Amino acid sequence: MHVAMIVPADVAEEPLPFAATVRDLGHRVVTLSVSPLSGAIDPSTMRGLDLAFVQGYPHISLGLACALAESGIRTAMPPLHTMALLDHPLHWRRVLEREGVPVSPWLRVGPAADLGRDPRVSVLGFPVRVLRVRPGAIECELAADRDQLAAAGSRLGGPRGVIVERYPGGDLLRVFTGLTVAGPLLDTASEDGRSVLTLGLARHIEHALELAGPCVLTMAWERGGLVLESIQLVGDLGPEGAAFRAAGGEYRAFVESTLLAASATS
Repeated sequence: MHVAMIVPADVAEEPLPFAATVRDLGHRVVTLSVSPLSGAIDPSTMRGLDLAFVQGYPHISLGLACALAESGIRTAMPPLHTMALLDHPLHWRRVLEREGVPVSPWLRVGPAADLGRDPRVSVLGFPVRVLRVRPGAIECELAADRDQLAAAGSRLGGPRGVIVERYPGGDLLRVFTGLTVAGPLLDTASEDGRSVLTLGLARHIEHALELAGPCVLTMAWERGGLVLESIQLVGDLGPEGAAFRAAGGEYRAFVESTLLAASATS
C-alpha cells in the first residue's frame, strides 16, 4: 500500500515510529504537512495514495476531515457524518442518550442564566466540568463549588451558553476502538465483570455512532453504574502511546493489525 501520514504544518518534523514500522512492513509512506486551521490539501499530493493516518493533531477539525473526504483517499478515522457529531459537544451526547447509552450526567445552561444560582447544578453535584457550546470546542474548566462555576461560566460562556457536566468520581477506564481487528481494547486490567460490561458498552457506542478508526472512549464507574465521559480520536500510534500499551504484545504486530483494521473500515 501507499500510505500517507498527515501531520500539522506548524509542528517540527520528527521521526514517526509508526511510519517507520509501516515502511518496514513493505509499504510506501509519504508525510504530508497540513495546516490544522485551514485543513487545505493540495489534490496533487494525494494521487496514488491508498490510506491516510492523521498524526499529531490535538483536535482534528471538521474542516480537515472534509478535505480528506473530498480527496477521495481512505482515512483511518470515523466517517464524515460521525466526525460532524463528534465535532459538537451536544450532538454526540444527544445521539447516544437516544440510543440508550449511559452518558455522564450533564445539562445545558443558556447564556443569560446565573450559573451560581441555577438549582439544576445541585442534582449533578460537585465537582463539575464546564465546556463551551460550539462546534470544535475543546476548552473546559473544572469547578469545585458555585463560585468557581460562576467564574468558569463567565470565561467560557457565549451566545450558546455552556455545558455543565458531572466530573467522574469513580474509577476511569479507557477503551481503544478501531485499532485492531480483534475489537475494542482496555488500557488497564479490570475485574472480569467490569471488563465484559465496559467492552460491551464500547461495542454499543461503535454501532450507535458508526464509529471507525482509532478512537478512545473514556468511561467511569461511579455511583454503581458505568457512564461514558468522552470520545477522542487517537493522535499517537507510537510505541510510547496509550493505544499500543492497551494492545500489548509486539509493536510490529500492532502496526500490522492497525493497518489491516483501518483498511477494512475505511
